[in-house]
Amino acid sequence: MKLKINEKVSFEDKWGNIDSGIIIDPNYQCDFDEDLNGCVKLKVWHNDFGLGWVNTLISKEQII
Repeated sequence: MKLKINEKVSFEDKWGNIDSGIIIDPNYQCDFDEDLNGCVKLKVWHNDFGLGWVNTLISKEQII
């Protein structure tokens, strides 16, 4: 699967909920935690508590 910036994707979170977000970085590289390298960074809308847009890291396997 070829992931592109600004592409909208659906994913399953760790609780089994399906959500959607917009890709900010398809191959995230982290300076302080090597386990996060290669994750997908998304912008996800959350209505809960008036949060609005929240940056979220997911593994590529979570994308549906």
